[in-house]
Amino acid sequence: MPTNKLQGGFAIVLLSAAFLLLFYFDILQAPNDYLFADSGDGIKNYYTYAYHIKNDSSYVYFEGMNYPYGELHVFTDGNPFLANFVKILQEFFPQISRYSIGIYNSFMLWSFCVAAIFLYLILFEFMRDVVWSVAGALAIMVLSPQIMRAGGHFSLVTFFTFPITYYLNIAENLKNPFKHIGLFITTICWFFIHPYLGMISALFILLYALIFMLAYRKKSYWHFVISGFVLP
Repeated sequence: MPTNKLQGGFAIVLLSAAFLLLFYFDILQAPNDYLFADSGDGIKNYYTYAYHIKNDSSYVYFEGMNYPYGELHVFTDGNPFLANFVKILQEFFPQISRYSIGIYNSFMLWSFCVAAIFLYLILFEFMRDVVWSVAGALAIMVLSPQIMRAGGHFSLVTFFTFPITYYLNIAENLKNPFKHIGLFITTICWFFIHPYLGMISALFILLYALIFMLAYRKKSYWHFVISGFVLP
């Protein structure tokens, strides 16, 4: 049984990974051989993601639809953040595009493990009890409804975005001078995973800062309020 914060961190990593392997072992052992959806929005989102990596000449523009004009990739729901990361890697590893679907599937599933770590850190800051923090984080991960988005809206499956945003808000309250920079950068990244995720995070930052500023008369939180208006 874990007795300190670090041991609890190791425990939540092992337990969340065990859960994923228990329920998704067949997918995780061969992620490139599996599709979460083979029709509708699902197959379209696989296409816009994979085509962008292999064929597009631009990092921001998608040439695989709306001929002859094309489209901004962020509007195609093709996860520009992950797609462009893999596209950059393709410059050094030309065959990586053959495994783009597997990378996407793995990214979706392992995002739950990353989320569980930050959920544990959030709960520990409030509860200061390792066992209950681990149990709570695992329960929230298991019960998350975001896995239901795997039927077509793959970018919205990314579970770690809101826990990271919430934790960085807490870290800012704990007087860490660098966390607001991380909060700004991560929110921008969430926009490029899916605009909905970025918008939700930005609005959360705005409301959190406004409530905190009004409740505690913290004028130093104006930069969070401004960020909440600017980011959307």
